[in-house]
Amino acid sequence: MRTCWVDPDLERRVLAAIYVARGRKDHLLKSLDPSDVCDPLLSVVYEAMASVVLRGGSIGQASLTVELSRRKLSPDDTLRGLEEACASSAGAEEYAQALAELSMRRRLAHLPVERLVAQASDARSAALAIQAEVEAIVRSKPPENTHRADALAREAYAALEAPKASRLRGLPTGLDRLDRVLRGMRPGGLYVAAARPGAGKTSLGLQVALEAVLRCEKACLVFSLEMTARELGDRMLAIEARVPAERIAEGRLEAEEPTRIHRTLSRLSESRLVVDDSAGLAIDDLTMRARRHHGDRALGLVVVDYLQLVRGSTRRKDSREQEVSEVARGLKNLAKVLDCPILALAQLNRQAEQRAASDRRPRLSDLRESGEIEQAADAVLGIHRPSQFDSAADPSLAEILVLKHRHGPTGIGSFTWRAEMTRFDDREEG
Repeated sequence: MRTCWVDPDLERRVLAAIYVARGRKDHLLKSLDPSDVCDPLLSVVYEAMASVVLRGGSIGQASLTVELSRRKLSPDDTLRGLEEACASSAGAEEYAQALAELSMRRRLAHLPVERLVAQASDARSAALAIQAEVEAIVRSKPPENTHRADALAREAYAALEAPKASRLRGLPTGLDRLDRVLRGMRPGGLYVAAARPGAGKTSLGLQVALEAVLRCEKACLVFSLEMTARELGDRMLAIEARVPAERIAEGRLEAEEPTRIHRTLSRLSESRLVVDDSAGLAIDDLTMRARRHHGDRALGLVVVDYLQLVRGSTRRKDSREQEVSEVARGLKNLAKVLDCPILALAQLNRQAEQRAASDRRPRLSDLRESGEIEQAADAVLGIHRPSQFDSAADPSLAEILVLKHRHGPTGIGSFTWRAEMTRFDDREEG
């Protein structure tokens, strides 16, 4: 039996309850979408109410009389009909919620599944397209991501008025000097941390993940295409418990270390951190898995270790650079869809090692098979440890260079590298 999922009586009760509330229920109108109201006459009433609210007014007899007259409707008959449909604003919230539910069912039932499948190049692409349509409906997102300038201005002003300590615009990294430059990792942003092998890019990724789940109480998904989940687990214990990784591996714990280990294990078991150590993932597979996890519990961060190990789609590419470019664009799009930051670790090529020892700090041009990595990224970080190239250099010195920053300055920060715990710490200034 075919159902149309339309209820004009419910639509009338919602609009009538908002009207008789005389301004006290205007906020409910903002939770509705024009597509929620299907009855032609009631659709015009909705437009009139929306016009009042859009101009900052309050819904009432006088304001609606003007708007209905402009739309060639009889204000007296229309408003009298609304009052007869609902004499009280009681239950307005329930009516609006029921209408939104009905509208969602209608949009799900009318999904153009056959067209999406026919237009896709393969079954996987079709599944992604259908999944994206369903997610847009479930999250009640309008088809276009439009934002009024006045709302954006109010949000920016509120950020300026916020206490200085809370002015981060996104997820903190846990390293104060880095957060001062980045001001946090913004939702929808792609952040790339690049280094030569052994410089600590995986450690930095894990530290940011631990900051997100243990101190910011966010859900985090880590894609590890190189190391196993067990190896990452050992590293996380060393980083968070501040116990040398070697002693954890050999079971030679000293003094308070067992207590710190058990405390860390307990906190990790209660956290919302998931590790996917599938090797050779394609960008489409990674996207589908991330969306699935996001549907279970909204993700606050995704970490990818590392970008060049993610394969492109099954469609043939003319060059490896094009494939990496596709992956970079895919990660940026995924960050926007999930509305959370993505930290993608990346490999630098050998160009830096061919330069003089004093000139081996990472550059954007050192990004291996860079393609669109630097264009897609909101920020690109380079990790540099001088002792890797100069035996006389301080082995505890690490530099994190902000090579590109779409939302602010670039620069170099000095940090302490604790090799035995595979972690970075803020370095005392001065």
